[in-house]
Amino acid sequence: MAKPLRPQFVLFGDSITQQSFEEGGWGAALAALYARQADVILRAYGGYNTSWALFLLDKIFPKLSSPPDVVTVCFGANDAALPVPDGEKFHVPVPQYKANLHQIVSHIKSNSETTVVVLITPPPVGDEAWIDFGRANFGKQPEALPDRTNEVTKLYAQACKEVAKEADVPVIDLWSVFQQTQNWRQAYLWSVQNDPKE
Repeated sequence: MAKPLRPQFVLFGDSITQQSFEEGGWGAALAALYARQADVILRAYGGYNTSWALFLLDKIFPKLSSPPDVVTVCFGANDAALPVPDGEKFHVPVPQYKANLHQIVSHIKSNSETTVVVLITPPPVGDEAWIDFGRANFGKQPEALPDRTNEVTKLYAQACKEVAKEADVPVIDLWSVFQQTQNWRQAYLWSVQNDPKE
């Protein structure tokens, strides 16, 4: 297969990546930044965790195709769901999450050692906003257990960084970077209060 005329960047992830091509999103900004220089390709699946992502690898990164130049991998927000009724179908234990990330990186690298794989940690969770979201959209009672917390998501962000070090690939630590801004919840996170659909 002939090599594409321009470099290819593939954005692989869950809804955080899927929504990156919406107005003001980072994927759209990347495509604009590299307009006429590179093709930015979105391969993202809202609601997916790393275990489900494994089933997509051969379809998105087939062995015989021309490999992309850069791949971002952003999974973990769903893996970090707590094993409570609302989160158990998404939950992936930390050791399995790490093993899945290693398998994703290995698969991509098996097509081309020159492909740059960049891991992206899950971002922090605004605990109160997440509870408000559940209450507003699903009628959850205040006493209901949340299915995501920032404390647990931190463990997955750390695990993602560990995989990056072990696999010798770069990592973007969204979990830590976001929280360096004083009003990070309002500045960076989606909430019921700033939902444009409301």
